[in-house]
Amino acid sequence: MTARKAAQAGAGHPLVAADPDPFHFRRVLGHFPTGVVVITAIADGGNPAGLSVGSFTSVSLDPPLVAFMPGKTSTSWPTIAPTGRFCVNVLAAEQEAVCRQFARSGTDKFRGISWQPAPSGAPIIDEAIAWIDCELERVDEAGDHLIVLGRVRDLGSRAGGVPLIFFQGGYGRFDVGSVVADGAEDDLGESLRIVDRAHAEMEHLATAVNGECLASALVGDEVVLVAGAGPLPRRTSGSLIGQRIRAIPPAGATWMAWEPEPRVAAWLTAVPDAEERREIRARLDRIRYRRYGFSLEGISLADWERLLVSGAGSDPERIGEQQRRVREFYEPSSLEPRPELVRTIHVPVFGIDGRVAILLNVSGFDAPTPTALTRVVGLAQDCARRITEAIGGREPDPPEPSVAPAD
Repeated sequence: MTARKAAQAGAGHPLVAADPDPFHFRRVLGHFPTGVVVITAIADGGNPAGLSVGSFTSVSLDPPLVAFMPGKTSTSWPTIAPTGRFCVNVLAAEQEAVCRQFARSGTDKFRGISWQPAPSGAPIIDEAIAWIDCELERVDEAGDHLIVLGRVRDLGSRAGGVPLIFFQGGYGRFDVGSVVADGAEDDLGESLRIVDRAHAEMEHLATAVNGECLASALVGDEVVLVAGAGPLPRRTSGSLIGQRIRAIPPAGATWMAWEPEPRVAAWLTAVPDAEERREIRARLDRIRYRRYGFSLEGISLADWERLLVSGAGSDPERIGEQQRRVREFYEPSSLEPRPELVRTIHVPVFGIDGRVAILLNVSGFDAPTPTALTRVVGLAQDCARRITEAIGGREPDPPEPSVAPAD
């Protein structure tokens, strides 16, 4: 039916119609998948309490607010409400039995359930993929349910987890091979358009190396993880998609290897020591000639990421100390004699201006020998070249050796 015919068909309908049949309402709304959480607290008397909820949602970033909607007939919510606090446990795909246990009334819901206390004391259920510890902000009535608003006080997550999903009356799991960042942020538009063209190649590469391929972009002075592909059981970084990390050396090195000199000089101002700046410039030369960067197992960019997204990321002394530690494992001068310690390979995809458009970060592979590592690098570089061609990019010629200017 065309839009015009639809409008004509509805022209005689009253603006206020009868409420839909409850069963039809539930069946149609069941086409919208939801996550599954367990709300927990320590009730009066010191006993843990909890209930399963399929109506959890984030509400606000500033202040950080979340909400869920328990039924007015719930017998568990009245034991939690007086405490003034609760913890939201995001269940993993393997925790369907936990969900069903907390959905039953009149039973010991915590029987056989292992948990640890959140900062509020509310239970964090073992193996949950995320937890959000809250203070009760307010409660509103909404038909046969309540709207419970909570102010987030602390939270955390478990890497590699896959959430439990409720859909059309049954439980399932989120099971796709790739994840892409939210396109709502305008500065990611061009990067996401490239990723749209690159997805199939990224998935093929992840399968070929039996690992994971993440795409990242350099936006202003931030590194943004914009997409990921790979066999889901091996995925460790899906929860990081969309995360922004300040490009303070060594973060951003594989981009800077092809950036104009003024941009490189500005990037290096975060390194106070002149000798260290010269050494980092030498690393950029190696990346350009090799056409990829790499990092080793041990203290890695993951540690760097954790520092920069924490409050300690504003402490110059802490940043300087961590910079030195991370550089020991990022882009060393030689892989010998332990190529099996390579954790991640960073391979550039070039745009039409010959600069890096996105970076393919390949990890999770098993390359215990130089030959095996060479194979993985070759596959990653071939993938990057195909994506460069697909987007009309231009791979720059190998540069002449540069001489680092005196600092």
